[in-house]
Amino acid sequence: MYADTDFAVTTSGTTNIKSSHHKETADQIDMNGPAAAEISKTHVSATTVQDLTTFDNEGVNKDKKSIMKRVPTQEPYAEHENIRRNFTRPVDTDRETPDERFSA
Repeated sequence: MYADTDFAVTTSGTTNIKSSHHKETADQIDMNGPAAAEISKTHVSATTVQDLTTFDNEGVNKDKKSIMKRVPTQEPYAEHENIRRNFTRPVDTDRETPDERFSA
């Protein structure tokens, strides 16, 4: 984990740290006071995770959405590379590359 500014962890339960060797480095380490800063449950200081786009897939899984553009399924499999060469190139299967086949 990395933070450009202060970093805080708050829990309503116990914090457990288990290791074979524990290291801490700081200009000052206060283990028993003063009281540590707390954060609220709704505080999010990092990038919030967002839902991934889902795609319809060919073949037996056509009614199932996937975060991948091409997924293996049982036979009959409509996405064999030797049958659909124009749709199995990396540019066509990269989930982050826009693709008119999956546009709404």
